[in-house]
Amino acid sequence: MTSTTLAASTPTTAAPDLPTLQKQATAALIAPGGLVAVGGARKPSEDEKETFWVTDVCDRNIAADAGPVHASHARTWSADGLWVRNTTHAYTVPGTTVLAQVKEAVGSCKKYKSQDESIAILGPATLPSYPGTEARYGYCYRTERASGTDFVACDAFLARGNLVSAVMVIQGSSRKSNTDGLVVVAAVAAEALGRGAA
Repeated sequence: MTSTTLAASTPTTAAPDLPTLQKQATAALIAPGGLVAVGGARKPSEDEKETFWVTDVCDRNIAADAGPVHASHARTWSADGLWVRNTTHAYTVPGTTVLAQVKEAVGSCKKYKSQDESIAILGPATLPSYPGTEARYGYCYRTERASGTDFVACDAFLARGNLVSAVMVIQGSSRKSNTDGLVVVAAVAAEALGRGAA
């Protein structure tokens, strides 16, 4: 009599489909009126549900954005003294992986051109620890346009689970004023990210 040993089967978890990822991305966005308390506009001027690159810094697209399934949703608020764009991304890879790729891309150059703009990386933006986030990264940059409308901006990237919340802030004209604005807006984005991950 022979005995047969069966290999233990490992349960597999199916990757989320696109509709599920889209729901996650939308749920993780800053709410339409979510910036009023920090001086933002009462409602967004743009609300776009489509797939965006998480970054194209240094004219590079990261590997996570080339993956088979990825959903995004973006909102933009325009107010005197505070312009904000929040784009949330839902991936089939961990958000911490995405942030590592973003950080590598930012570190790959000091200056680059994008269409009619010349962009200079000014360096990292120091962000505090936000409850519930697994990783965070920020940097600032100066954009010079052919039209002469130059500006300084700072971006933050927050990761939780398979989600990434990207925040772009323009507040004032200095690196410090933009970093200060980024810290405040990123706190609002971190709270919204927690709702999306729930």
